[in-house]
Amino acid sequence: MKFDVVKASFWLTFALTLTGAILKLQKLEFSGVFMTLGILALITFIVSCLLEVYESKTIDGTERFMWTIGFVFLWFMTGIFYLISGRKRILKQINIKN
Repeated sequence: MKFDVVKASFWLTFALTLTGAILKLQKLEFSGVFMTLGILALITFIVSCLLEVYESKTIDGTERFMWTIGFVFLWFMTGIFYLISGRKRILKQINIKN
C-alpha cells in the first residue's frame, strides 16, 4: 500500500485547523500550535497537488493556472473537487497509479 501525501495532508490540514479553531474559541492553550501545524499541512497539500498538476503533459496552461488559483485562494473547495474528480484524470494522464 502506497502512502498518499495528497489525501493525508488534506485530512491532516482539516483536522488540525478545526482543532486549532475550536481551541482558540475556547481560549485554551496551544491553539496556535495546532493552527501552525495546520498551515504547514496546508502548504504540503497545495505543493503536492500543484506538482501533480504541473507534471501532467496534457493539461494546458489555462487549466494549470485555474488549478493554481483555486488551490491558493479556495483550497478547501478546490481540494475536495480535486480529490473527488480531477485527480483521477490528472493521475491517469501522468501514468501514476493511485
